[in-house]
Amino acid sequence: MTTDYLTDAKERLAKCGGTIRIRLSDTKPAPWDDGAGYRPHYRVTLAGPGGSYTLDFWGSLNDGQTGAEATAYDVLACLEWFDPGTFESFCGDFGYEPDSIKASKVWRAVKAQAAALQRIFPSESARQTLAEIR
Repeated sequence: MTTDYLTDAKERLAKCGGTIRIRLSDTKPAPWDDGAGYRPHYRVTLAGPGGSYTLDFWGSLNDGQTGAEATAYDVLACLEWFDPGTFESFCGDFGYEPDSIKASKVWRAVKAQAAALQRIFPSESARQTLAEIR
């Protein structure tokens, strides 16, 4: 593998039998922004040996100002490839309050994402290879 992070991400994905398609959908605030600013919103389709998974991805506010487009590295480095465990351990690991409704929604979304990634990349070694993209 090369030391260039973008090339490394593409090589790791290809090695695992995966492809990625990143399509600019529109520009709008991200759900967590509370209207703080507009940023590029993408629809991303990630495919692997077990099928495909489509997700929303937002670029940074800076990307919105400079016109920079999301890359495979940007998306793959943000995904949670393994089950986050119990709600309590998730809160402890990521600094959420266990009595937070928002934290519960985030935990459920992370669990759903990890399950989808496990479905499309059934090999644990493939998921480990992709999880090392950081």
